Amino acid sequence: MSTTSIVATIAVFIFIVIFVLIAVYSIEDHLINRVKIAVARRRKARYLRISHVGKSSIPATIKTLTSLRALDLDDAGISELPPEIFHLSNLQLLSLNGNSLKTLPPELANLTSLSELLLEHNHFKTLPKELGNLTALKTLNMANNQLESLTPDLGNLTSLRNLHLEGNKLTALPEQISRLSALVELNLNDNRLEVLPKEIGRLGNLTKLYLEGNRLTSLPPEIKGMKSLQKFDVSCNKLTEIPPEMGELPVLEKLYLSVNALSSLPRTLSSAPKLDYIDLAGNHLKIPEKLYNAKAPVLLAHLSKKQPPAAEAPPAIVED
Repeated sequence: MSTTSIVATIAVFIFIVIFVLIAVYSIEDHLINRVKIAVARRRKARYLRISHVGKSSIPATIKTLTSLRALDLDDAGISELPPEIFHLSNLQLLSLNGNSLKTLPPELANLTSLSELLLEHNHFKTLPKELGNLTALKTLNMANNQLESLTPDLGNLTSLRNLHLEGNKLTALPEQISRLSALVELNLNDNRLEVLPKEIGRLGNLTKLYLEGNRLTSLPPEIKGMKSLQKFDVSCNKLTEIPPEMGELPVLEKLYLSVNALSSLPRTLSSAPKLDYIDLAGNHLKIPEKLYNAKAPVLLAHLSKKQPPAAEAPPAIVED
């Protein structure tokens, strides 16, 4: 037998071994998951985790787990949801992080008890309109997808408290975001936002707003309506000014303004009673170094002082 024939035979043999191993592991995973479901059904389990090799490894018997409250399918290798999941009407948490999902079927609306939906690290380009039917939802995580836009149906989620949309490609927010009246935390870091809708100021219960790493050049004055805002991060944008209305936020404690294009700060910031930290690094502010690195009260006290006449003053740090 020639050397070429021997190499070819070995290659075929290796291919067959690999194929058999893959098939065996696939069958093994499927059997393991069937056992998991059988045990969960017997014990009336409230939590179940299933992993490995896609939709085919999720047995249809999963729909019999009527007591299930939490289903973890993280990194399960699925590109679509098996229809049996939508029989789990008591499900409260559905975790689908790290899969290859692009869409969600209309049957998602059957999960009327769902309060937490985790879809981080998938392939969504648009926010599925079906999400608007999950009116009991309190947490939605769609971070690190490929979202380019948000459906106005997002505004139907009036019970939503935590919304994570960081690491996407959003260029704008729908005005319907103002209807998320229960929202406490909104994370929009690392998107492509150039402007915020004035309606965002209606989020009166919001305590944390993250906008780091966008393309914002200004903030709407309506932001003063966020009376519960405690932490505001708008670092690494293109802001040239801060609206004076920022000083009207009664419980604002932490303000992150680093790496923008700020040359001045509004004097009204000194009126924010709870503000105790401001990050100003990477701007063009002409202020003494000891103030630049000082705690917020020291800086704010400086801002509130009467400035010297224009002929004697250094480049402006405050604006009226």
